[in-house]
Amino acid sequence: QAPPKELCLLASSRGAAMNLVKGFLRLAHLATGGASEGKSKGATATEEAPAHSRTDEAFTDLFSARAAYRVPTEFRGISLAQLKHIYQAARVRCEREEWIDRLTGKRVLPDDINLYHLNEYVIVKSTRNTDDEGGTSLVERVAKGEQKPTWFVSHQWAERIKDFIACLEQHARDRGLSEETTYYWVCAYANNQHDLKAEMG
Repeated sequence: QAPPKELCLLASSRGAAMNLVKGFLRLAHLATGGASEGKSKGATATEEAPAHSRTDEAFTDLFSARAAYRVPTEFRGISLAQLKHIYQAARVRCEREEWIDRLTGKRVLPDDINLYHLNEYVIVKSTRNTDDEGGTSLVERVAKGEQKPTWFVSHQWAERIKDFIACLEQHARDRGLSEETTYYWVCAYANNQHDLKAEMG
Protein backbone atom coordinates (compact mmCIF):
# COMPACT_ATOMS: atom_id res chain seq x y z
CA GLN A 1 0.00 0.00 0.00
CA ALA A 2 1.34 3.40 -0.97
CA PRO A 3 2.11 5.80 1.89
CA PRO A 4 -0.39 8.63 2.47
CA LYS A 5 0.35 11.70 0.43
CA GLU A 6 0.22 14.20 3.28
CA LEU A 7 3.64 15.77 2.81
CA CYS A 8 4.57 18.93 1.00
CA LEU A 9 8.21 18.53 -0.05
CA LEU A 10 10.02 21.51 -1.51
CA ALA A 11 13.32 21.16 -3.34
CA SER A 12 15.96 23.84 -2.96
CA SER A 13 19.61 24.65 -3.35
CA ARG A 14 21.80 25.24 -0.29
CA GLY A 15 21.17 28.97 -0.26
CA ALA A 16 17.49 28.63 -1.02
CA ALA A 17 17.14 26.00 1.69
CA MET A 18 18.38 28.46 4.31
CA ASN A 19 15.96 31.14 3.13
CA LEU A 20 13.14 28.63 2.92
CA VAL A 21 13.72 27.40 6.45
CA LYS A 22 13.86 30.91 7.86
CA GLY A 23 10.69 31.82 6.01
CA PHE A 24 8.83 28.83 7.45
CA LEU A 25 10.04 29.25 11.03
CA ARG A 26 6.94 31.22 11.89
CA LEU A 27 4.72 28.45 10.56
CA ALA A 28 6.79 25.88 12.46
CA HIS A 29 6.40 27.97 15.60
CA LEU A 30 2.65 28.11 15.21
CA ALA A 31 2.53 24.34 14.70
CA THR A 32 4.61 23.55 17.76
CA GLY A 33 2.93 26.23 19.84
CA GLY A 34 -0.45 24.79 18.93
CA ALA A 35 0.77 21.37 19.95
CA SER A 36 1.81 22.64 23.35
CA GLU A 37 -1.49 24.43 23.84
CA GLY A 38 -3.44 21.34 22.83
CA LYS A 39 -1.58 19.13 25.27
CA SER A 40 -2.08 21.65 28.04
CA LYS A 41 -5.84 21.65 27.58
CA GLY A 42 -6.06 17.88 27.28
CA ALA A 43 -3.77 17.15 30.23
CA THR A 44 -6.42 18.09 32.77
CA ALA A 45 -8.60 15.19 31.68
CA THR A 46 -6.10 12.49 32.65
CA GLU A 47 -3.87 11.68 35.55
CA GLU A 48 -0.14 12.23 35.54
CA ALA A 49 1.84 9.49 33.84
CA PRO A 50 2.86 6.65 36.21
CA ALA A 51 6.26 6.81 37.84
CA HIS A 52 7.72 4.04 35.68
CA SER A 53 7.10 6.15 32.57
CA ARG A 54 9.72 8.60 33.76
CA THR A 55 12.59 6.09 33.89
CA ASP A 56 15.82 6.04 31.90
CA GLU A 57 15.89 9.76 31.21
CA ALA A 58 19.54 9.59 30.19
CA PHE A 59 18.15 8.48 26.81
CA THR A 60 21.24 6.41 26.04
CA ASP A 61 19.15 4.57 23.46
CA LEU A 62 19.08 7.76 21.40
CA PHE A 63 22.50 9.33 21.82
CA SER A 64 25.69 9.28 23.85
CA ALA A 65 26.29 11.39 26.94
CA ARG A 66 28.28 13.96 24.98
CA ALA A 67 27.26 17.61 25.05
CA ALA A 68 24.89 18.89 22.39
CA TYR A 69 26.44 20.21 19.19
CA ARG A 70 25.05 23.73 18.89
CA VAL A 71 24.25 24.86 15.34
CA PRO A 72 21.97 27.55 13.84
CA THR A 73 18.37 26.46 13.32
CA GLU A 74 18.68 26.48 9.53
CA PHE A 75 21.43 23.83 9.69
CA ARG A 76 19.42 21.38 11.77
CA GLY A 77 18.32 18.98 9.08
CA ILE A 78 17.67 15.36 10.03
CA SER A 79 18.33 12.25 7.97
CA LEU A 80 15.90 9.44 7.34
CA ALA A 81 18.31 7.08 9.09
CA GLN A 82 18.25 9.27 12.19
CA LEU A 83 14.45 9.49 12.10
CA LYS A 84 14.21 5.70 11.92
CA HIS A 85 16.57 5.32 14.87
CA ILE A 86 14.52 7.76 16.95
CA TYR A 87 11.27 6.05 16.01
CA GLN A 88 12.53 2.56 16.86
CA ALA A 89 13.71 3.77 20.27
CA ALA A 90 10.34 5.48 20.78
CA ARG A 91 8.46 2.26 19.99
CA VAL A 92 10.36 0.41 22.70
CA ARG A 93 9.82 3.21 25.21
CA CYS A 94 6.12 3.46 24.33
CA GLU A 95 5.50 -0.14 25.35
CA ARG A 96 7.84 -0.18 28.32
CA GLU A 97 6.65 3.12 29.78
CA GLU A 98 2.97 2.66 28.84
CA TRP A 99 2.51 6.00 27.14
CA ILE A 100 -0.87 7.69 27.51
CA ASP A 101 -2.56 9.92 24.94
CA ARG A 102 -3.42 13.08 26.92
CA LEU A 103 -6.53 13.85 24.88
CA THR A 104 -8.14 10.40 24.97
CA GLY A 105 -6.66 9.03 28.19
CA LYS A 106 -5.93 5.75 26.37
CA ARG A 107 -2.72 3.78 25.97
CA VAL A 108 -0.68 4.66 22.89
CA LEU A 109 0.22 1.74 20.63
CA PRO A 110 3.70 1.83 19.02
CA ASP A 111 2.19 1.92 15.51
CA ASP A 112 0.09 4.95 16.48
CA ILE A 113 2.86 7.18 17.86
CA ASN A 114 2.55 10.69 16.45
CA LEU A 115 4.51 13.89 17.07
CA TYR A 116 2.35 14.96 19.98
CA HIS A 117 3.37 11.74 21.75
CA LEU A 118 7.00 11.88 20.65
CA ASN A 119 7.35 15.52 21.68
CA GLU A 120 5.94 14.88 25.15
CA TYR A 121 7.69 11.63 25.98
CA VAL A 122 10.97 11.91 24.07
CA ILE A 123 11.86 15.25 22.50
CA VAL A 124 11.19 17.56 25.44
CA LYS A 125 12.54 15.16 28.06
CA SER A 126 15.68 14.17 26.18
CA THR A 127 16.73 17.73 25.34
CA ARG A 128 16.18 19.53 28.63
CA ASN A 129 18.93 17.86 30.67
CA THR A 130 21.93 19.20 28.78
CA ASP A 131 24.84 21.48 29.54
CA ASP A 132 22.99 24.26 27.74
CA GLU A 133 20.56 26.19 29.91
CA GLY A 134 17.08 26.08 28.44
CA GLY A 135 17.67 22.89 26.49
CA THR A 136 18.37 22.21 22.82
CA SER A 137 16.71 20.82 19.73
CA LEU A 138 16.71 17.06 19.24
CA VAL A 139 18.85 17.39 16.12
CA GLU A 140 21.56 19.04 18.19
CA ARG A 141 21.67 15.93 20.37
CA VAL A 142 21.77 13.30 17.63
CA ALA A 143 23.94 15.13 15.08
CA LYS A 144 27.72 15.39 15.20
CA GLY A 145 27.88 18.64 13.27
CA GLU A 146 25.95 20.84 10.86
CA GLN A 147 23.38 18.98 8.80
CA LYS A 148 22.37 21.25 5.94
CA PRO A 149 18.85 20.45 4.77
CA THR A 150 17.99 20.20 1.10
CA TRP A 151 14.32 19.46 1.71
CA PHE A 152 11.68 21.12 3.88
CA VAL A 153 8.83 18.93 5.15
CA SER A 154 5.43 20.29 6.12
CA HIS A 155 3.07 17.84 7.78
CA GLN A 156 0.48 17.36 10.51
CA TRP A 157 1.58 16.55 14.06
CA ALA A 158 -1.32 14.11 14.44
CA GLU A 159 0.02 12.03 11.54
CA ARG A 160 1.50 8.71 12.63
CA ILE A 161 5.30 8.78 12.56
CA LYS A 162 5.14 5.35 10.93
CA ASP A 163 3.34 6.90 7.94
CA PHE A 164 5.60 9.97 7.95
CA ILE A 165 8.68 7.76 7.61
CA ALA A 166 6.99 5.70 4.88
CA CYS A 167 6.46 8.90 2.88
CA LEU A 168 10.12 9.88 3.22
CA GLU A 169 11.24 6.37 2.28
CA GLN A 170 9.22 6.60 -0.93
CA HIS A 171 10.54 10.09 -1.56
CA ALA A 172 14.13 8.86 -1.17
CA ARG A 173 13.55 5.84 -3.43
CA ASP A 174 11.92 7.92 -6.15
CA ARG A 175 14.88 10.30 -6.24
CA GLY A 176 17.72 7.91 -5.46
CA LEU A 177 18.60 9.77 -2.25
CA SER A 178 20.80 8.48 0.54
CA GLU A 179 19.02 7.82 3.83
CA GLU A 180 22.24 8.64 5.65
CA THR A 181 23.31 11.93 4.05
CA THR A 182 20.12 13.55 2.75
CA TYR A 183 18.76 15.96 5.35
CA TYR A 184 15.19 17.18 5.83
CA TRP A 185 14.18 20.21 7.89
CA VAL A 186 11.30 19.18 10.16
CA CYS A 187 10.11 21.67 12.78
CA ALA A 188 9.68 19.31 15.75
CA TYR A 189 13.22 17.98 15.49
CA ALA A 190 14.95 21.18 14.36
CA ASN A 191 13.43 23.68 16.78
CA ASN A 192 14.36 23.97 20.44
CA GLN A 193 11.04 23.04 22.01
CA HIS A 194 12.08 24.72 25.26
CA ASP A 195 12.49 28.16 23.70
CA LEU A 196 10.48 28.57 20.53
CA LYS A 197 10.38 32.35 20.92
CA ALA A 198 14.16 32.54 20.60
CA GLU A 199 14.05 30.28 17.54
CA MET A 200 11.81 32.82 15.87
CA GLY A 201 14.53 35.45 16.19
